[in-house]
Amino acid sequence: MAPRSFSSLTTNAQSAPLTAFCIFAMAALPPEKPPARRTSSMRPYGYFDLTLARLRAHPFHELLAATGIAIGVALALAVLTANSSVSRSSEEIVRGVTGAATLQVQARSGNGVPAEDLLPRVRAIPGVERAAALLEQHAVLVGPSGTQSVNVVAVDADLAALSGQLTRSFAAGALSLTRGVVLPKATATAIGIPTSDAGTQAGLPAVRIELRGHAATVPVALVVGPDTLGPVADARAAVMSVPQLRAISALPDRISRILVQTEPGRERAVRAQLERLAGGRLTVADVNAEPRMLDEALKPTGQATSFFAIVAALLGFLLAFNAVLLSAPERRRWLADLITINGASPRTVVALVLVQSLLLGVVGSAIGVVLGLVLATGLLHESPDYLAPAFTLGSRTVISPVPLLVSVSAGLLACVLASAPLLLDLRPGRSLESVYDSDEDPGQALARGTTLRLLVAAAALIVGALAILAFLPSAALVACGLFAVATVFAVPATFLAIVAGASAIERRSPRLVMLSVAVRELRATTLRSLALAATGAVAVFGAVAIGGARQDLLRGIEAYTDDYVGTADLWIIHARDNQATNAFPINRADLDRLAAVPGVRAVRSYYGGFLDIGDRRVWVIARPSSDRALVPPSQMRDGTAARADARIRSGGWASISEQLASTLDTKVGDTITLPTPTGPRRLKVASTTSNLGWSPGAVVMNAADYRAWWDTDDPSALQVDLAAGATAQTVARTLTEELADMRSGLHVQTAEQRRDGIVTSARSGLARLGQISTLLLISACLAMAAALGAAIWQRRPRLAEDALLGVLPIERWRALLIESALVVGAGCLTGAVVGVLGQIVIDRYLVDITGFPVDIVIATWPALVTFTLVLASAMVVVAIPGWFAARVSAERAFDL
Repeated sequence: MAPRSFSSLTTNAQSAPLTAFCIFAMAALPPEKPPARRTSSMRPYGYFDLTLARLRAHPFHELLAATGIAIGVALALAVLTANSSVSRSSEEIVRGVTGAATLQVQARSGNGVPAEDLLPRVRAIPGVERAAALLEQHAVLVGPSGTQSVNVVAVDADLAALSGQLTRSFAAGALSLTRGVVLPKATATAIGIPTSDAGTQAGLPAVRIELRGHAATVPVALVVGPDTLGPVADARAAVMSVPQLRAISALPDRISRILVQTEPGRERAVRAQLERLAGGRLTVADVNAEPRMLDEALKPTGQATSFFAIVAALLGFLLAFNAVLLSAPERRRWLADLITINGASPRTVVALVLVQSLLLGVVGSAIGVVLGLVLATGLLHESPDYLAPAFTLGSRTVISPVPLLVSVSAGLLACVLASAPLLLDLRPGRSLESVYDSDEDPGQALARGTTLRLLVAAAALIVGALAILAFLPSAALVACGLFAVATVFAVPATFLAIVAGASAIERRSPRLVMLSVAVRELRATTLRSLALAATGAVAVFGAVAIGGARQDLLRGIEAYTDDYVGTADLWIIHARDNQATNAFPINRADLDRLAAVPGVRAVRSYYGGFLDIGDRRVWVIARPSSDRALVPPSQMRDGTAARADARIRSGGWASISEQLASTLDTKVGDTITLPTPTGPRRLKVASTTSNLGWSPGAVVMNAADYRAWWDTDDPSALQVDLAAGATAQTVARTLTEELADMRSGLHVQTAEQRRDGIVTSARSGLARLGQISTLLLISACLAMAAALGAAIWQRRPRLAEDALLGVLPIERWRALLIESALVVGAGCLTGAVVGVLGQIVIDRYLVDITGFPVDIVIATWPALVTFTLVLASAMVVVAIPGWFAARVSAERAFDL
């Protein structure tokens, strides 16, 4: 409080002699010095000295603010780094394989192309410095304690000459002498091969490799780590000699692609010559084409991650804002002292607050960076398995500068903005004397007019977000960001509504004494209470929006999967080949042998693979005309399933994903051109569908067209129909025995088992969104509980005064819990309601922009569960400091 005036001293004296003595004593004092001149600046070290002095005096408040910033930075950095690591690690692997090559000539099917004529002609092109052939096959490795899908690469001395990290550490020709498989450390770890002595080959167990329908047991020649392979050591890959891989895959003299290193300045000319040589049957591209296609496949995940980063940054700001408000009364008086006593200028005070905020932001951001990297390399580390069939994925966490810079910048900005209310006392016309007479924060009591204006602003943001969704659907996630801000703005109105409701209950039930006490405290609505409520609101909003959209997407994938696998009773496929894209040779005798198994009515060949169209690696599905349905009925977007099936069965027609149709600027009835292994082929569009769970898109066509245009009879799966009365389990066991006699690497699955495998893979791919929602809620609950506990502990003087009035500790404790429940409940309720709107926006984005199959169900029950969990968790944590604070003795009222 401000020092008492002389008039108050004389009035309180109540005696003339004492008044006369005071006048005489003051007359004897030396003349008062003029007020200190305000200094316009402070030396740099002075800012740091004052900051350190404040930190020593109030460590808890500063620690709480730094913790809030750390949480926001950690969450944002973790998800941004984990998401970018998928594509960045793949890019490093590509560079490790391609070395100095800049161009590639790539086959359009898994069977590759003959090398005998193509490779010499590429090397003969003027401007080609080096060219090396590469054979790649997708396989499954089964080790002592694990199974892993990998990309098997065959290397030779020509590839080593390109100086890629994959081969430059091996002596030229050494791999041609190796009778076994070389495993990167990450792959070896995944399947249970010892890696403690990476770089040696003594005593390593053999592994089973399943490839193109064959199974073979091969010894592990070597396990190599980053010292030898660099980033390739983290790849889901295996390395073999060319002769060995050709023998296992039954692809003699075939290659998958040719890597080309050009002479300086000749790349464009060489590319033109390669295009002429390819003749429309091969794909000519730069070596970075695959990382670009992976980026395209990851685009929906990346945009969802960006939305979460915005929510995390907003959460960090609110947590820091809570901590600043806890110490606001004391800091206001301290800053006022600097001006009135020390003579500091307002500009110096502003600079001091800025320096303190930045230092606090630096410390909090540093802690957040450490925590974020721990999360990114731990909980959020795994790469999405569903992408493994189409891309070579790595397991390394790549720390890129962009996520780091964005997260730290957001942390610093949040800390500066959170400290801004402290400067409200410097507004023109505001007397600093009022600071000493108030224990409240600047502008702490929120007027009803301000609450109304914030509610109008929240409504405007929501309307703006809906307009964006209607007229610019591609910016739907920006609309979600507006919803997050609207959530914060709507909290004061919700808070007032809840207080009004509690007041009505209290008036009707006078016996609810503690509710009456809590309501009286809450009527003086403060920024501190609203900031706490807003923190819960943002956390619940993010969890409900992300979690609800995730469940809708899973339900949509489950519905599509039922259609996809329901065309057969049993499936014969490779292990872990959910999309049935790995082809295998099978002769007519073996097909007849399988068809003769008791209980089998028919065996049909299914074909599939991936095809690069622009920057999209598209999933091609080629079904036999005798299938029950060619196009999944539940996934139709334009056209009818019956008409589309009839057209595709007739040949020359295909159904394509809606997003792929948009990319190709085509519609139903138009003609598209596919770059097939036998050259460009024209198809008419029979219908458009969802992306069938594959974000780059899908094409559904006739198996006869596929066999002709891909020049192959090798299916990627066999569909088995059962005879009447046969049971799937019995027939599956018999088929498994027959395949074992054929030394096949294929597996038999019932339609239900295949469905479960696909759905499990989808859940794994979406697991990160669930982890993000959980992290968001846990962080918010702990931070809110800490801020509530600190606020309650600061109220001990008030609680001691209540003790003087005879209020029992248990009653004070109940009042605190009721008050805290109303504060947190207001925020959680707002977040749950707006979160449902956010879920709808994300669902529309998934449907309209990415084309995913989504089954939209409003997440009312999950929102209620989230609301209850957050509220209950915060109350459980708050109950402990609240109990100790409520037990403060009445005598402490004179000390505190």
